Amino acid sequence: MAQALARNRSYAEVINVIEIPISPCEELVSLGERELAAFIRTVTELFGADQAHVAAEDWLESVALLDCASPRPSHSWRLVTIAATTQFLERVVTRDVVTKDACQE
Repeated sequence: MAQALARNRSYAEVINVIEIPISPCEELVSLGERELAAFIRTVTELFGADQAHVAAEDWLESVALLDCASPRPSHSWRLVTIAATTQFLERVVTRDVVTKDACQE
């Protein structure tokens, strides 16, 4: 039994040392997932979960604008976030202005 544990530990150590290369596409998707998660987390903290859901939809719609031929595709995710933030904040500001005007009448 002790030999089996030693063998398994050695195997696990070898697995942890082996670097499995990931394709550029996989890396790009991973960066996008992290960017979206950070965006949703920030909107949730600032505006709440309901608004984060709407903002996530804005972000996903902005992905359609992503330039896949960009020489630096990892920066494209930040551009998606900027576009989604702009769209989201325009909606929030417009809603707040309309609500404020309605309350003053």
